[in-house]
Amino acid sequence: MNGHITSLANPLVKEASELKEKKYREQSGCFLLEGVKIIKEAFWADWPLDRLFICRKELAAEDFSFFAQQSEAKGVDFILTNAAVIKKIADAKTPQPAVAVAAKPSYTMGSISLPATASVVILDQIADPGNLGTIIRSADAFAISAIFLTKNCADVYSPKVLRSTMGSLFHLPIVTDCSPEEIIGWLQKNKFRLYAGSLDGQALAQADFSGRTAVVMGSEAHGVSAEFSKAAGNISIPMPGRAESLNVAMAAAIIMYQVAVARNKINML
Repeated sequence: MNGHITSLANPLVKEASELKEKKYREQSGCFLLEGVKIIKEAFWADWPLDRLFICRKELAAEDFSFFAQQSEAKGVDFILTNAAVIKKIADAKTPQPAVAVAAKPSYTMGSISLPATASVVILDQIADPGNLGTIIRSADAFAISAIFLTKNCADVYSPKVLRSTMGSLFHLPIVTDCSPEEIIGWLQKNKFRLYAGSLDGQALAQADFSGRTAVVMGSEAHGVSAEFSKAAGNISIPMPGRAESLNVAMAAAIIMYQVAVARNKINML
């Protein structure tokens, strides 16, 4: 359906604007996508979109044509609007002229299908949205098969996290609101070897990343939960410099890179 909305009081504008808050995302099962690039990524990934708000005056002609064609082909409500409506809906202080309402996926540990040599990353109590989004983006870059989030992580569908993912959210399954016990049980059932990122432990290059591998990263303040500590082998990143530790997103990226190297997914020549 195509439409034209300019009123800030329109119910569709109000519904979309409310998605900036977690409680409304949970109630509706939807979330916001802000910006041309991430909405294009959603279309390319065949992600289910409900409606798309476009400010035509501020959008490049080729982007407008792409969105119009994709919306018609995939049954997405295509709504022309103005800058004031976009600003009302969007979370960013200087929003781009495109905002979409997308459906949350229904990934569960039981529903995802992983290859025989899968590698998964578990994020335990990662509360900073920027760190969470950056780790998701790195996981996509280094061919991680899936991500599991414990209950105290930041909301993966919050605007700040989504901006940090740069569209990588659409490229791999992310299972949220898991307990450590649920994850550990699933890993054991599916024959995964579990490692925990730590300041002390086996040197990263010496870890065995063959077969099914899982890596859990904890918050910088508290590390991983006790349940993961008991079940995992510790791995550490050698640091010859004077810094005591790395930002969790940086540490996760280094470990995921090493996993990819060990699996011959990166050509070192």
